[in-house]
Amino acid sequence: YQGLIQLATGWHHWTRGNATGARLQFAKALRRLSGYPAVFFGVPVGAVRAFLAGAPGRMAAGEPLVPPDLSVSS
Repeated sequence: YQGLIQLATGWHHWTRGNATGARLQFAKALRRLSGYPAVFFGVPVGAVRAFLAGAPGRMAAGEPLVPPDLSVSS
């Protein structure tokens, strides 16, 4: 849960114009989620990690960020 909360916090920072805060929270979330399988309790952790890994480069390039789809599969 902490990794997903950090993802949400980072996203909040990003939407409020705080790129530094977003980058820090995204890095924390990526570290927190690193040990989990690609799908954990139906949550697509692999997709979240892919977003988090690519976000700093997209942010630096001024590209838009598209949040990962967190649809839970049953």
